[in-house]
Amino acid sequence: MYALFNCISIEQFNDYTRVERSAREFLKSVVAIEKSLDSVVEKLRLLDIKLDLRTTLSSVRERVERALELRKK
Repeated sequence: MYALFNCISIEQFNDYTRVERSAREFLKSVVAIEKSLDSVVEKLRLLDIKLDLRTTLSSVRERVERALELRKK
């Protein structure tokens, strides 16, 4: 543990923690939006209207999840 504090300051550690927490909260929001869009997309599909927002949100979510996984390593 002492070696960890030699490498980064407490402020830097707190910044990393805040960033990770914010990223996780962002992911929760994206998942909620994706679920809402599912019903919207289905209703629009009934009207023969295609919506690409869901794909974009999924892509953003995947990128954030990958970034969080890389931070754990």
